Amino acid sequence: MRIKIKRKGILLLLLPIATAMACGGGNKDEEFLKTLKDKEGYCYADVEWGMTREETEKAAGVELTEYGVPTLLKTDREISLYGVKGTELFEFFDDELLDVQIYFDGENLNDFSEDLIENLEKLYGECDREFTADSGEEASCLWEVLDDDGEQESSMQVTRLYSDGNIVRVILSSGESQTE
Repeated sequence: MRIKIKRKGILLLLLPIATAMACGGGNKDEEFLKTLKDKEGYCYADVEWGMTREETEKAAGVELTEYGVPTLLKTDREISLYGVKGTELFEFFDDELLDVQIYFDGENLNDFSEDLIENLEKLYGECDREFTADSGEEASCLWEVLDDDGEQESSMQVTRLYSDGNIVRVILSSGESQTE
């Protein structure tokens, strides 16, 4: 006995498999890292540099609450990267979004930070490991997007605070500085 299957039937049978592969087939961590830069520069979610707090909350779909100082706000959304849980922080200056930080805190995150940097370098090229952060933390890596005049338009940096590597931050920021 010969079974006839129409092409339409085959496509309907393959659709759930293709959908499952598209949704779960890729590495979620790598997919997240790919979203940190678009054709215009380094970015985060659907927020844009210079947005107000209210605009940022709406665009990101979160509620922001104070985190230590009035200009640094956090979300309750859980972020996890390579199995390490992080906190989303949004920093404002003159009520305009200046940078977004993903703050990871845990036991000895040296391997985590090196793996993170290695994977970011695969996506965005070699980083500047000579960068020293103004605040004195141990800065690990900096990527920049420069305009035609060599001025920074946006950047991403991965910092490891303290020599034992217990805090790692991914900081995405506009080219604006707080002193401008």
